[in-house]
Formats: sequence, C-alpha cells, structure tokens
Amino acid sequence: MNMNCWTIFKDSATLLITAATAFFAVRTFQTNARTRRADVLSNLHKSFFVEASYKDMRSKLDDDSDGGEQKRQRLVQDEEPEFTDFLNYFEFVAYLWYSKNLSLSDVDALLGYYLSLLCKSASIRKYIRDEKHGFEHLNHLLDTVAR
Repeated sequence: MNMNCWTIFKDSATLLITAATAFFAVRTFQTNARTRRADVLSNLHKSFFVEASYKDMRSKLDDDSDGGEQKRQRLVQDEEPEFTDFLNYFEFVAYLWYSKNLSLSDVDALLGYYLSLLCKSASIRKYIRDEKHGFEHLNHLLDTVAR
C-alpha cells in the first residue's frame, strides 16, 4: 500500500470515528436533556399537587359555588402571603416556559386546568395583569393559553 492510499484510509477512518462519536454524543445529550426535563416536571408536580403547600389555595380557586368568586375577590383584596406564594409558583412556571425550559404542552399538561381557573376569575386575572404586582410572565402565559 502506498503512502497516498494509507493517508486516504486513515482520514476516512478518522472521519467515520468522529462522526460516530458525534452521533452518540448528541444522542446522549438529548437523552440527558429529556431526563432533566422529566425531573423538573416531576418536581413541579410534587410541589404543587403532593405537598400541602398549595392545597388550600387550589380548593379556593376550584370553588365553583355561589360564593367562590367572592372568596377569590377577598384573596385579591387581602393579598395574603399564601395567595401571592401561589401566584409566584405560577410565575416561576411561566418563566420556565418563557425561557424555553418547558414547552407550552408541558405547562398545559401539568397545570392547564388551574391556568384556566386563573383566567376565569375576573378579580385574580385583573390582579395578575396589574404590572405593579410583578407577574409579567404569568400574564403573558395566561394571554397565550386563553387564545
């Protein structure tokens, strides 16, 4: 085998090995990214549905009785810490969506029902829209899902 053939063989082998390595590196990265996203979604689910932190607020938001909206209006008027903590949770999720760390379908699958309840409550929606409260990402998310 002459030197020219050996160089072509060596360059071809190097190219093949490099391409295979790149393929497996990209595949590993994608798998790790999916795993990290699943971990984030699992943690968000646990903190919202499993832990007791937001249980009372979820029931207030889900109250469709005659006095339900009046209770939500009181929440807005009183600005209780549990209410603002609840909205801050949604603001965080909205920020994750805004920064493309979560897809809209992820957010909808996880919290779509409660996002629709936030949209339906006129008093809460008005509160979120008010820029002085600092829920810009949540407001944008609600505008997007309400379309």
